[in-house]
Order: sequence, then C-alpha cells, then structure tokens
Amino acid sequence: MYGVMYTDLPVAFRKNSKAAQQALAGITCENSSFMDAKQLTSQQTFRLNGFPGREIKCQGEEIALAKIRAFLVGERLYILIAATNHEPGAAKSIDGFMKSFKIR
Repeated sequence: MYGVMYTDLPVAFRKNSKAAQQALAGITCENSSFMDAKQLTSQQTFRLNGFPGREIKCQGEEIALAKIRAFLVGERLYILIAATNHEPGAAKSIDGFMKSFKIR
C-alpha cells in the first residue's frame, strides 16, 4: 500500500517552531489505526530542502514493514505512507517511493 496525504494547519505553525515539532511528533505508529503496524522499530528527524521532517518505521502481526514520513512545509503537513506484508524485496520499493517525493 502506498499513499500520500496532506492537511493544512493553522498559519501559526509557520511562525511557531514548537507547534511545528509537535505536529511532526504526532505522527506515530499508534495513530495509524487503518493498519496493524503498531510496534515502532525506528524513528528519525531530518530536513528535506530545508523543511522539517520525521520518519518512523513500524511493524505488526500482519504488516512486515510500514514506513511513514511527514514533512511540514509552511502550514501544510504532508504525510507519505507505505506498507507491505511479507513480500520479499518490498523495502527497496518503499524506499524508492519515499525518495520520489519532492518539495519545490
């Protein structure tokens, strides 16, 4: 499964870095209730073209790997999700999907 979503946050997020970090921290395995992947296996923060981002990897009983990346661009929060069951070689495909996302 692959997906891209976005939501527009209040304009205050642009000027308040603490609120921005809280928005990114709110992206967790637990709140991705549409999938079984509830166990966090890794997390990291980073920047993409200067914009703050967060990546988490999760797994569950039926999900071998779920990767979620979120980026805050101004007041817009982009969320990329990719998940697979036990398909061999899917991690490479998921990485390719994540790297294909560009912010201009």
